[in-house]
Amino acid sequence: MAKELFNRYVWLIDTLQRYGRLTRREIDGLWQRSEYSDGKPMARRTFMNYRQAI
Repeated sequence: MAKELFNRYVWLIDTLQRYGRLTRREIDGLWQRSEYSDGKPMARRTFMNYRQAI
């Protein structure tokens, strides 16, 4: 579980470094196409938790 969570943090950091400044909607679109999402959108609260943890 911790490894999966860490990988999600890495995905978010890598995405922001790769694309630069993104809106929350753009991040969510990229998230839905990632291997971590199972095709589901990222909840706003989840995003905020990830952001704060990073």
